[in-house]
Amino acid sequence: MSTASIKPWGPLLFGLLGICALSDGCVGLRAGPIGVNGQALIGLTEERLRTCAGAPLREVSQPASTLLVYYREAAMFEESFGGSKGSKRGYHHGCWTTILVEESRVTGVEFRPVPDPDADSHECQEIFVACAS
Repeated sequence: MSTASIKPWGPLLFGLLGICALSDGCVGLRAGPIGVNGQALIGLTEERLRTCAGAPLREVSQPASTLLVYYREAAMFEESFGGSKGSKRGYHHGCWTTILVEESRVTGVEFRPVPDPDADSHECQEIFVACAS
């Protein structure tokens, strides 16, 4: 294979790599220290969870388990975007998190982004950032 046959592909290859780097398309889903689905919270004590995440919005206790419900809204700047004639209103979104605690330890985590259940769960992850350290 000669270098002449590689030359036409060079700019195309660099262009694709540039587009990939700018759009994060090659990186995949970014998971923070909590994980995309909150896996890092499993095993935490209820006391530690309440210390690092704060008081839950709701709490439902049963004899053998407790459900802790947290909610976080998106920041205001995420809900609007600039345009040529001012800013345009975006859609309001946030994330509900339900934590299952059994025998004083976290045994289950569910992240539910709203209004789109398939959206990124970064608002939920941000509730528990202090729990990751």
